[in-house]
Amino acid sequence: MTAVVHCLQTCRHYLLGSQFMIKTDNVATSYFQSQHKLSPKQARWQDFLAKFDYKMEYKQGKTNVVADALSRKAALATVVQP
Repeated sequence: MTAVVHCLQTCRHYLLGSQFMIKTDNVATSYFQSQHKLSPKQARWQDFLAKFDYKMEYKQGKTNVVADALSRKAALATVVQP
Protein backbone atom coordinates (compact mmCIF):
# COMPACT_ATOMS: atom_id res chain seq x y z
CA MET A 1 0.00 0.00 0.00
CA THR A 2 2.97 2.26 0.63
CA ALA A 3 3.96 1.96 -3.04
CA VAL A 4 0.44 2.83 -4.21
CA VAL A 5 0.30 5.95 -2.03
CA HIS A 6 3.80 7.00 -3.12
CA CYS A 7 2.91 6.64 -6.82
CA LEU A 8 -0.29 8.61 -6.34
CA GLN A 9 1.60 11.38 -4.54
CA THR A 10 4.13 11.52 -7.36
CA CYS A 11 1.55 11.52 -10.18
CA ARG A 12 -1.17 13.44 -8.32
CA HIS A 13 -1.31 16.28 -10.86
CA TYR A 14 -2.02 13.80 -13.68
CA LEU A 15 -4.60 11.70 -11.83
CA LEU A 16 -6.79 14.21 -9.98
CA GLY A 17 -10.09 14.61 -11.77
CA SER A 18 -9.76 11.46 -13.87
CA GLN A 19 -10.91 7.91 -13.28
CA PHE A 20 -8.25 5.18 -13.25
CA MET A 21 -7.70 1.61 -12.15
CA ILE A 22 -5.04 0.32 -9.77
CA LYS A 23 -4.16 -3.33 -10.37
CA THR A 24 -2.42 -5.15 -7.57
CA ASP A 25 -1.17 -8.68 -7.00
CA ASN A 26 -1.48 -8.25 -3.24
CA VAL A 27 -4.85 -9.47 -1.94
CA ALA A 28 -4.59 -7.50 1.32
CA THR A 29 -4.15 -4.23 -0.58
CA SER A 30 -7.31 -4.83 -2.57
CA TYR A 31 -9.33 -4.99 0.70
CA PHE A 32 -7.85 -1.76 2.08
CA GLN A 33 -10.93 0.31 1.20
CA SER A 34 -13.29 -1.91 3.18
CA GLN A 35 -11.24 -2.21 6.40
CA HIS A 36 -12.93 -0.95 9.56
CA LYS A 37 -9.97 -0.89 11.96
CA LEU A 38 -7.15 1.31 10.70
CA SER A 39 -3.87 2.41 12.17
CA PRO A 40 -3.20 6.18 12.20
CA LYS A 41 -0.98 5.84 9.12
CA GLN A 42 -3.63 3.86 7.26
CA ALA A 43 -6.25 6.47 8.19
CA ARG A 44 -4.05 9.20 6.65
CA TRP A 45 -3.65 7.07 3.52
CA GLN A 46 -7.40 6.57 3.30
CA ASP A 47 -7.99 10.33 3.60
CA PHE A 48 -5.44 10.94 0.85
CA LEU A 49 -6.95 8.24 -1.41
CA ALA A 50 -10.43 9.74 -1.00
CA LYS A 51 -9.35 12.61 -3.28
CA PHE A 52 -8.99 10.26 -6.25
CA ASP A 53 -11.57 8.52 -8.44
CA TYR A 54 -10.12 5.01 -8.73
CA LYS A 55 -10.98 1.35 -8.60
CA MET A 56 -8.62 -1.22 -7.14
CA GLU A 57 -8.52 -4.63 -8.78
CA TYR A 58 -6.72 -7.76 -7.61
CA LYS A 59 -4.85 -9.67 -10.30
CA GLN A 60 -3.28 -13.00 -9.36
CA GLY A 61 0.47 -13.30 -9.70
CA LYS A 62 0.12 -16.16 -12.21
CA THR A 63 -1.89 -14.00 -14.59
CA ASN A 64 0.23 -10.88 -14.05
CA VAL A 65 3.17 -12.10 -16.15
CA VAL A 66 4.76 -8.67 -16.76
CA ALA A 67 4.95 -7.70 -13.08
CA ASP A 68 6.08 -11.20 -12.17
CA ALA A 69 8.94 -11.00 -14.68
CA LEU A 70 10.01 -7.60 -13.37
CA SER A 71 10.03 -8.80 -9.78
CA ARG A 72 12.15 -11.82 -10.69
CA LYS A 73 14.62 -9.96 -12.93
CA ALA A 74 17.41 -9.94 -10.32
CA ALA A 75 17.04 -13.68 -9.72
CA LEU A 76 17.30 -14.38 -13.46
CA ALA A 77 20.37 -12.15 -13.81
CA THR A 78 22.32 -14.23 -11.29
CA VAL A 79 21.46 -17.44 -13.14
CA VAL A 80 22.51 -16.13 -16.54
CA GLN A 81 25.90 -14.77 -15.45
CA PRO A 82 28.79 -17.27 -15.58
